[in-house]
Amino acid sequence: MNTTWTCNFCKRTERTSPHVKALAHVHGNQQIELIGEPIKRKNKKRRTYTKCAYCGGKVRIYPRHKDEFSGANWEKRFCSREHHVLFLKEKAFHKHCVVCGMIFYCQPSQIKFRNRSTCSRKCQGIMQTRRAEERREKDGLTKHQIDRGLRYSKMAKDWRTAVFERDNYTCQECHARGGRLEAHHIKPFGFFPEHRFDINNGLTLCRDCHNKTKTDFQRMRLIYGTKKEAAA
Repeated sequence: MNTTWTCNFCKRTERTSPHVKALAHVHGNQQIELIGEPIKRKNKKRRTYTKCAYCGGKVRIYPRHKDEFSGANWEKRFCSREHHVLFLKEKAFHKHCVVCGMIFYCQPSQIKFRNRSTCSRKCQGIMQTRRAEERREKDGLTKHQIDRGLRYSKMAKDWRTAVFERDNYTCQECHARGGRLEAHHIKPFGFFPEHRFDINNGLTLCRDCHNKTKTDFQRMRLIYGTKKEAAA
């Protein structure tokens, strides 16, 4: 145990081994004896041990594990990571994948909160696609799905090309030729379904000029009314 020596005159401190019996230094012509006190060390925490939850072996609990959640830190409950994995597999549910039929391990929390029924993300995507097709066959396509399909159909592509060729690939507002061109519906696509693919209802605009014509849905309803009223 080391010793700390303190001078009462200048409050200077020195640290030595416990074998030094006396210590002094000089102030001017006067020799000052230092007062020594042993350094008190904190008592070491006793080591604590527990049993491995899988094999029953001895597991030492370190101070850093004291306030941690036992399930999140495998070092507090298991002697090795391999035993942690084996313990989880024994406690886990064995389920069959609804897509490929393979047996996989699944924790109860995943079934309760995530309703897990597939072995991987690939099978999960296949399952979601199948369920969407079943709902589509059962309930049919919605009006939004039909309109979205028409926007990206071959008829829409041919109409867009015909509008560009008629206007010689030139913006009809700023008269810039080429670049990023877009076909603009003079009468909105959603409110006038009978004029969707009419070439006279199309106008070639660049992206900047086309963005200036866009407005929100509520303003369009004030102008054209509801979609049913516009279609009638």
